[in-house]
Amino acid sequence: MVGYGIHHSTHQLTAYSVGDFVLREYPPTKAGKGPPNKYSSWWRGPYEITNVQRTDVKNIYTIRNLVTQHEYVADVTNLKPFYHDPTYVVPLNIAVKDTDEYVVDQIVGHNISDPTDTKWRFRWAGYEASDDTWEPLANIKDVEVFHEYCVDNKLQRFIPRKHSKRLREEEDGHTKRAKH
Repeated sequence: MVGYGIHHSTHQLTAYSVGDFVLREYPPTKAGKGPPNKYSSWWRGPYEITNVQRTDVKNIYTIRNLVTQHEYVADVTNLKPFYHDPTYVVPLNIAVKDTDEYVVDQIVGHNISDPTDTKWRFRWAGYEASDDTWEPLANIKDVEVFHEYCVDNKLQRFIPRKHSKRLREEEDGHTKRAKH
């Protein structure tokens, strides 16, 4: 499905299809319009177009934040194309650097020699191994990737009780389905 609109800053016809990547202008806030600080770009993203709704007046786009997976409704006047060469650029890597959030690629190690100071080595999506960080249990105890790592490495004792119950229920469900 293709949507069309006029991008006001360039006055060129802009067409977006589901699966296209776009940049989104910062929405206005109580503090005003524009980026959160003077060092940021006026555009954030990239986002992926997940739906195009045509109307008689204009097209409405649903865009997905590649880092958080949240979807937003956006008007074409607040979007511009994200041009990139897919051979060299992964949109998720750019989106990760545009946010203050990091996405876990994998947990690559742990140090539990001191039970009062356990640490887990995280590899972050879009970053090199040299950017790995050691994270304390307090920072990661609610992260699903951490729970999976603990189960895979027989370290379930580090999963908080509120999560271990859910994991047991999921495991029981998988076992019951496998027996049928």
